[in-house]
Amino acid sequence: MRTQSHRGALRVAMQRYTARPDSDLVPEAQAATAASSTVEALQRLIRQTQTSLLRLRTSLTTLPVKFFYSTVLDAFQPKDHMGLFSGDRVPLSPTEGDCSSVAVCIRSLLPLAQQSERHILDQSIFSLLTMYLSLLTKDPKLSELARAAYTSAVRAFRLFIGSRSQAELAHPQKSYCQLFLALSTTLQLFEYVNDLGETGTGFLTHHEGMLQLLQISGPEVYQSPYLLQSFSGLRGIIRRRPNFLSEPKWIYMPFFCRPKTRRELLHDIALEIPSLLHRADDLIPSLLKSPHGDPGRLDDLLQKLRVAQELVADFAKVKSDLEAWLHNFKQSCSPAPIYWSTDTVMDNPYSHSDPMCTPNLEDPKYQLRFRDGQKAGVLICYWSFILELLMSLLDVQIAVSTLAGSESATEVKDITKAMCEDLDANRAAADDNAFLILQSIPYLTCCLEGVFVTQSPLSLVQRYFARSHSSQAVTRGSTDD
Repeated sequence: MRTQSHRGALRVAMQRYTARPDSDLVPEAQAATAASSTVEALQRLIRQTQTSLLRLRTSLTTLPVKFFYSTVLDAFQPKDHMGLFSGDRVPLSPTEGDCSSVAVCIRSLLPLAQQSERHILDQSIFSLLTMYLSLLTKDPKLSELARAAYTSAVRAFRLFIGSRSQAELAHPQKSYCQLFLALSTTLQLFEYVNDLGETGTGFLTHHEGMLQLLQISGPEVYQSPYLLQSFSGLRGIIRRRPNFLSEPKWIYMPFFCRPKTRRELLHDIALEIPSLLHRADDLIPSLLKSPHGDPGRLDDLLQKLRVAQELVADFAKVKSDLEAWLHNFKQSCSPAPIYWSTDTVMDNPYSHSDPMCTPNLEDPKYQLRFRDGQKAGVLICYWSFILELLMSLLDVQIAVSTLAGSESATEVKDITKAMCEDLDANRAAADDNAFLILQSIPYLTCCLEGVFVTQSPLSLVQRYFARSHSSQAVTRGSTDD
């Protein structure tokens, strides 16, 4: 009964959030304009700035554009209690980090701006920061300026790459690698910000180029503080396909000179998930095609089941590591909770109020409260990692369960029973994590940073909810056998 009622609540919450138009995910303008007098000054300056100043080959060194760029950079500098990022407005421990990967990366790029020998980097940084501000203030003229600057930056970037010889590209110098990483970070983040946290074609093109250079150059190149921060932020935007970033040398060497933040420790574990998903995607079709009750194919079937056993054990190991991370997180904040459920407004003395981010409390029974936005941001990432892992694990277990028919060999039945004994528990855990993601969305989406953080988890929950009925039908069919 508990599972049915929980799924009913999940269905209601899912309908509630998917029924809202996409535009509702963008924060309200009044919260943004209250950030600081700097943003207000920017908006006044925008009215006097011609879009044509930033088109094509216009230099950022011309006086009007240089002044505008300096004002934009100043808007993103850390400011106690009134900065653009939530980390400026609430007290943080050194282990916390920023709320989103976007904030982490932007922070890393600011010290690299306005260096005369890197005009191409300034064009890229300007386009990114201006696009972010356009979303924050809902100003279409800023969006126009940002896209014009981005067009110029991409053109200059292509010329920059084309001017390098094949030998330079195959064995790039350290300074070249560092500049390329900063450029790639900026351009792919522009695409990410422009698409409100979606990883579209433009983002993926830049991301693939960055991965290729990282692999050529090696992890030791990115130990400088600012580039390490960029690298850290980009690690948080994880794709389903496995890559070399999960290798030990990439986990440890770039961070040799400083301790990792809590978010970085979470990403260390999460980088193992794409490999598990890839293995599951390869294995499941062969399990579903396996013939039932054919003695001549028994050895082949048992071999596939042993592969499945090993995969399920690896899923369990990563899941255990994620749960240990959450336990340590809670212990570090004890006795204060890091999140809680309540029907009232911000009622907990442990919560830190962010003057720019006030959640919409239209329906408090489906909402969570958090100590601050940083904890909310890292927790929704944790729940999405657990949910994606469980979704793939459930797919494997359901595929295995179809092999335990009445005509199956005893050994096959024993193995499938052992592998599927926690299937119901995993399904309930997946429901729980999906529900926690949905409950946290109102808290996070009252700020632009939170909008970026929630896009991937919300998309994952939609995918989970869409497939849940078909998975249950398959399981019921195998049980009827």
